[in-house]
Amino acid sequence: MNLLCLICARSGSKGVPNKNIKLMANKPLIGWTIELAKKIKDINNIVVSTDSKKIADIALSFGAKVPCLRPKHLATDDSLQIHSIKHMVRYLEKKGNFFDAIILMQPTCPIRRIKDVKKSIDVFKKTNSDTLVSLKEITGGISTLYNFIDEHKIKPVLRNPTKGTIRQNEKKLLMRSGSVYIISRNIIMKNNSIYGKKITGVIFPEETNFNIDNKFDWDLTESWIIKNKKNINNE
Repeated sequence: MNLLCLICARSGSKGVPNKNIKLMANKPLIGWTIELAKKIKDINNIVVSTDSKKIADIALSFGAKVPCLRPKHLATDDSLQIHSIKHMVRYLEKKGNFFDAIILMQPTCPIRRIKDVKKSIDVFKKTNSDTLVSLKEITGGISTLYNFIDEHKIKPVLRNPTKGTIRQNEKKLLMRSGSVYIISRNIIMKNNSIYGKKITGVIFPEETNFNIDNKFDWDLTESWIIKNKKNINNE
C-alpha cells in the first residue's frame, strides 16, 4: 500500500496564536508530528498542507515536503479540512504522485506512540477499511452523560440514572482522539468526506490523548512532555 502522511497546518489559530509553530517544550509544535511520522516505515511520503510560508519553512527543516501553499480560501476559520485534503491530493496526482490511502496526523496532537500508529495502519490494511480513526475511552460510562434541555434542567443521554448501574458492566464508551485518521484515497475523492461505510478504530492510551485547542490544553500537554520527554514518540 502506498501511504501518504498528510499534516494540515494553517495559520491564524485563535485559541493559541501561531500554535503550529509555537515552541512546545523547545520544539515547534508541528515538529513533533513530523518526527514521529518519519519513524513509521509504512509511510511513503510526508506532506504538509499550509497557507503559511513560515510554517512551510519550519516543516521543510524537519524533513517534510511542502509541494505548494494552500490557497487562502481553504485556510479560513470556516474552511472544511476535507477541501484542503482534496486540494493536496489533486495537486500531487497532477504531478504524477499517487497514493492508495492518506494517514492524516494533526499537529495539535503531538504525542503518539509508534506502535499505536503502526497498529492503526495494520488494522486498516487487514480489515480493508474505508476509514480508520484513533479512539480514546471515556471514563465513567454512558450512564454518566447528560444533555441540557433548557438553561438548567438536564436529562441523561440514554438511560435513567435513578435505576443505578454497575460501571464494570457497561460497554466502553469511545470517542475520536484526533491523533490519527487513515482514509482510502477513493473515499476522499469520491465521497467528499473522510468517512466511508466501513469504519474501524484503534484505542490509543490515555497518556497520548492530548489535543491542543486552547492555552489550558497547551500548558497541560507541555508539562506532560517535559516530565516524560525521554519516552515521548519513541515506543
